[in-house]
Amino acid sequence: MTNNWVTIIPNGSRFKPNKRLINSNNGILVHLVNAEDHGWSFSIYDGKKRTFHYECAWEEDIEINQDEYNRNRIVELINSNPNKMKSVTPLDITKIFYISDFEEVFERNPVN
Repeated sequence: MTNNWVTIIPNGSRFKPNKRLINSNNGILVHLVNAEDHGWSFSIYDGKKRTFHYECAWEEDIEINQDEYNRNRIVELINSNPNKMKSVTPLDITKIFYISDFEEVFERNPVN
């Protein structure tokens, strides 16, 4: 059974968005980076425009970049999938993306 997602692994840097792919995008594109030992990031592109971005990194401290954190966009994207297991709310998304300490980073493991 498909879940309406297609995985693409483009050439180029593993950790940077592929500009050629983004510039060719006419739909919704999700860029996910899982650097298991030091962080992860998640971006949504609607066409060529990035409409969501969240980044969580850890070395000495937890650093979160949520300058383009658009919770409503991710709720809309998840709930528009006809094969979703259940609808999500903004609070559900906050529980995933709000990290306050190292224990939560590894306990939640939001990328897997």
